Amino acid sequence: MYRIITTVGASLFRNTKLQDYNKIAFRDADKRGEWESECTRVKDWVMGNYWGRANTSAEIASILAIKEEIEKNEERDIEVQVHLICAHTLASVLAADCIIDLLKFYKIDNAQSYSIEGLQVKDRRKFENIGLPKLLNKLEELIFYNEENKKNKNDVKPKRKLHEDVIFNITGGYKAVAPHLSVLGQMYRIPLYYGFEESEQDTFELLQMPQLPVQFDWLAIERFSHYLSSDNTLNQYLNHPENHESEDDVEELIKLGLIRKNNLIYEINVVGQMMWRHINSKRPESPSIMGLFAEYKVYEFFNENHKQFGRPKRSEKCYDETKKIVKAEIDILLTTPSGYSFSEVKSIGQVKDFAKKEKDQLTRKIEALTADGKKPEHFYLVMHKIATIRLNLDEGLQESLNILKNICEKHSIGFSIHCINLVLNKNKDGFEYTNFLNDPIDSTEFNKTIDF
Repeated sequence: MYRIITTVGASLFRNTKLQDYNKIAFRDADKRGEWESECTRVKDWVMGNYWGRANTSAEIASILAIKEEIEKNEERDIEVQVHLICAHTLASVLAADCIIDLLKFYKIDNAQSYSIEGLQVKDRRKFENIGLPKLLNKLEELIFYNEENKKNKNDVKPKRKLHEDVIFNITGGYKAVAPHLSVLGQMYRIPLYYGFEESEQDTFELLQMPQLPVQFDWLAIERFSHYLSSDNTLNQYLNHPENHESEDDVEELIKLGLIRKNNLIYEINVVGQMMWRHINSKRPESPSIMGLFAEYKVYEFFNENHKQFGRPKRSEKCYDETKKIVKAEIDILLTTPSGYSFSEVKSIGQVKDFAKKEKDQLTRKIEALTADGKKPEHFYLVMHKIATIRLNLDEGLQESLNILKNICEKHSIGFSIHCINLVLNKNKDGFEYTNFLNDPIDSTEFNKTIDF
């Protein structure tokens, strides 16, 4: 089933000369109760004059055109779900109500609408700070779903998957929203349609924005991802005296369109939020670029220092008694002369998630290794960070580390925390990874365990 996500404006009422509509046109959506009788009369007029007349609504005409084009290409009838994205105005909400009923003439009964708080044209700051973030939240609710991991019942965190056959239709609605849906569409490879406004009265021509053969600069965005988790984190990093590259970072973040400055405070804009969510959403399914590099470097370090730590093996899987279901996966398993130890390699942000949201994971890893005859003697937690960023053992991180420490003590295994710095050199083309990949982890730096 295709999911057509359609932005809604008030073009449905452009030929309406009712005084009732003039009274409600620019009212806030929350005021509907005060204007219900006017809304009812406007809707009755629309239903009486526009029933079965698709071209009176750009939204309906474009939805039907999209459906027709897909059916022609696939040579079959299709079912569609229509999701109408409304501004937080009474006109937009009322238009969506009318569209839902008018679509029934065309046998489209699966339609619903969503009014987005802050999405309006009177207050730019409200639009940016409230409307766009809430729009992003709603769009992600609609384009993603959580998939239970059927192969591994112990994996309590569902995987976020993109719905197949999602379409963005930006024919209607406020034009200020269109660029953001275009970015989201390019990011997630979602087809984007819009109506050609110069079409003749009795036809409706549809244009599709192609998926451009370009990619976002994910290496640069990954490089700055530690800034983007929250406004508070952003300002802590940028304003810290030991962050020697903060001026260059600010310039680059603004140039990339990821942050903005409001008086003396830096704020993550909606594009920065999109990028952060995109990077962060991939972590449960596959390592991030930096995380994968860090894990390889730690594996290399353990291999070079196997006499001290044991022989390493990456991505060790522990199975249940059937040998079919993975109970746990270990980043690095270390085989020592006296037994086994293991290591998990995480960014500082991931440590908080690993400890608080998924603390049963560590217990599961220990128990799975023990059941597999590999009871660990020691757990090495290796945190990685960008070299220019100061390690901040804030209250939240200390709480997370204490959770992990208590789990290890409960199972009578040793626990130590190590931190490695990822050194990236900037050049005119972006960020240079060659030196980082070639240079080994400093053993003196690694052996300086972190106390808290």
